[in-house]
Order: sequence, then C-alpha cells, then structure tokens
Amino acid sequence: MAHVVFRPDTCHSCARIACYTCLDACTHRLYERAKEVRGEYDVADLTAHLHAQLARHGYPGAPFRYVYVDEVQDLTPAQIALFRWAPAYAVARFSV
Repeated sequence: MAHVVFRPDTCHSCARIACYTCLDACTHRLYERAKEVRGEYDVADLTAHLHAQLARHGYPGAPFRYVYVDEVQDLTPAQIALFRWAPAYAVARFSV
C-alpha cells in the first residue's frame, strides 16, 4: 500500500478546506477498515443497528412511562432520534 504524506502547509488557502475534507474522508475509511478487520464496532455502529432493528421490528418490549437522560448535550442527533420509538403515551420532559 502506498503511503501518502499529507502536508497542510502545501495546500493553497482556497483549497485548504478540500484538503482537510479529503484527509477526514481518508482517515474515516482507515478507521472503518480497522474496525472491520478487528471485528469491532463503535457507538455509531450500535446506534445505526438499533435504528435498523427498530425500523424492521418496532419496539417489542414492555411499555415505559418515563425516560431520563442526563447529559443530553453529549448525544448525537442519531441517538436523539431513537426517542421517536418511545410510545406516544410516554411523558417527555427536558430539564436543564
């Protein structure tokens, strides 16, 4: 595998964003490949799996009345979207 040396100082100012975007995409692909090789997963994988399972099968568990989430600012939009699977009669309260 050829190694590519990335030097941000060689990017022209107008193309710098494109350089960093390319670096991010390459880094992400390497990260995803490393997880695949090791048989590992991360929170994003778990969240995507939960969305897929809930979309396919719905929520088959016992109904719940309340969900308490501490540090909600640390959740990703995909994790927050999981709350759409809460039953309609669940009470939604957000406190700061």
